[in-house]
Amino acid sequence: MASFSNTLFRTGDGRMALTRGVDLMRRLAPELLLFAAIGIELVVLAAWLPDTFDVWFRPDTAGYGDFPIFYRQGQHFSLNATYSPGLGVLMHPLAYFSMRVAFMIYTGVNVAAVLGVAFVAQRSVQSLPAKAAVALGVLALPQTHWAIRVGHFAPVLALAMLCGMMLAERRPVAAGLMIGVLALKPQYLPVPVLYFLWSRNWRALASSVGALFALGLAGIAVMVWKEGAGLVPYVAHYYAEAAGYIAHHLTAGQQDQIYVQGWQYSWYGFLVSAGLDPNPLIAADLMLLSLGGMLLAWWKCTPSVAKVATVLGMLLLTPHSTFYNWSMLSVAGVLLLRSDLRPRYLVTLMLVGLALAAAATQKATPFPVPVDLFRPAATRGLYGIQPAALAALFTLAIAGRKRVAAAAGDETAAEAEPAPRTPPARRAPLRAIPGMATFAAVAVVGLATGYAGGAYVTGSGPFQHDAYFNRGNVLSALPSDFPVPPASKVEDAGAGSHLPYRVEWKAPGRTSDVAGLMRQQLADGTWRIVESNDTDGAVRLRSARDGAGGRVPFVAEVDITPSGGASYVRMEFSPLPASLVPGYDRWLESVGLIVHNVEPGTDVPQRP
Repeated sequence: MASFSNTLFRTGDGRMALTRGVDLMRRLAPELLLFAAIGIELVVLAAWLPDTFDVWFRPDTAGYGDFPIFYRQGQHFSLNATYSPGLGVLMHPLAYFSMRVAFMIYTGVNVAAVLGVAFVAQRSVQSLPAKAAVALGVLALPQTHWAIRVGHFAPVLALAMLCGMMLAERRPVAAGLMIGVLALKPQYLPVPVLYFLWSRNWRALASSVGALFALGLAGIAVMVWKEGAGLVPYVAHYYAEAAGYIAHHLTAGQQDQIYVQGWQYSWYGFLVSAGLDPNPLIAADLMLLSLGGMLLAWWKCTPSVAKVATVLGMLLLTPHSTFYNWSMLSVAGVLLLRSDLRPRYLVTLMLVGLALAAAATQKATPFPVPVDLFRPAATRGLYGIQPAALAALFTLAIAGRKRVAAAAGDETAAEAEPAPRTPPARRAPLRAIPGMATFAAVAVVGLATGYAGGAYVTGSGPFQHDAYFNRGNVLSALPSDFPVPPASKVEDAGAGSHLPYRVEWKAPGRTSDVAGLMRQQLADGTWRIVESNDTDGAVRLRSARDGAGGRVPFVAEVDITPSGGASYVRMEFSPLPASLVPGYDRWLESVGLIVHNVEPGTDVPQRP
């Protein structure tokens, strides 16, 4: 057989067949990968869209998120944390509607902004599969869905940032006004303004700074018009206190973990995800590293590549950057597609790496609830989005080169659309059939592979995992040293009402006897009873196990009630911190501990 193969290879037919096979693989591999990406993105959208649409069209039951904060600011033109006072002016038209209608309009604007970013993204590529993959990639970014669900306007900021960067050379005044919209969340404005200063784009710089002051003064002017000139000292005092708070927050305040939580995607949040204290000095070192990479890219690269570095630097250098605000990562992806970075395979590698890191980091992100402010920070895993963005930043700085323009000083050439490809000669219909069949086969294989792979990884579709709190999962989560009967004797298991896990069983004997036996077994030195109550023949025990000796800390709550001549035992338990329990977010919603519908006028936690 080997001699036959050698003989065939030595012939012209063998070499031609091998060459054709290699050439076919080289031509089909990109299309196959594109369709695989489309399949994965469809899985992600299938998993995320139902809840996102549920929030949009059923906010009374699915929740308004933080929208009431902005709705109230639009009603009363009030000051709100570090948001621009101009936000109240922009939100005021929605105050004439009910909160439900206003929320639906507001969310519709956010969705339109996401579609706008996706539309610009697909214009950067040529083939239909590539257009679909790129557009779906923007729509499938998990942080974008969370921005919509929690009622924040990060998608609008993303579209404004994209327009500002694209128009920087051709329409500098308009570009500056677009970038000035970032003043609504002012922590994201300094880096784009510094880029205009670096690139000596004075008109864009002036208009962006002008937009910052115009928004602020408009909001303050309306407040003074409503309340009188006596409000001016209050506004000055408010922002003086805010400046002091921010200064503390950026330094020593980070280390006490009172404010920085796992849902922060700043470098402080990354340190928390790595199991480290958010030490301000370490975070400052990481920020300086990010700043160095960004400045190196500005110095070495063409404007089209430098703008990608600007967006990545903006996200990495912001000390307070919540997870949903990283929906602006899509802007970096779009600008990367439009850039003149060479070799082009680096663009693909960076896009894939950033997308995977964003998905994995979102999976490791705990849902923010008010009690987070009063417990140690924790995450569900190591965040990869910050290191991935930093790696992309240095890849730009290393691979980027100044392009020699056809005309001296022609910086707009870097922003030009890629020249359209020359259309291939039209083939006869019958000759085109084999090519169409091959394309269809590649599409089917790629979509099936991507969809199945994405479904397997995410546990969707045919690979859907069992419910988080089914009997098997609850019993497997039981601490081995807790006095619980064998699994066959446990009558019921599921989600608890006070703690995530619950098991129930019937025990022979009177309630007092069963309670006494459990007290004896829980006094072995590993567990300790922290509370015991006897009420009308029923006994409640609260017990805890510390983390000494490498054990996982646990808390448990046991209710023992009479049941005929025996006793019925209900135990709820949880490892600590409870936020690390799989499905913890859904459990919080199911028991009503996440309060969605907050009416204007009530206190709600502010997450700028």
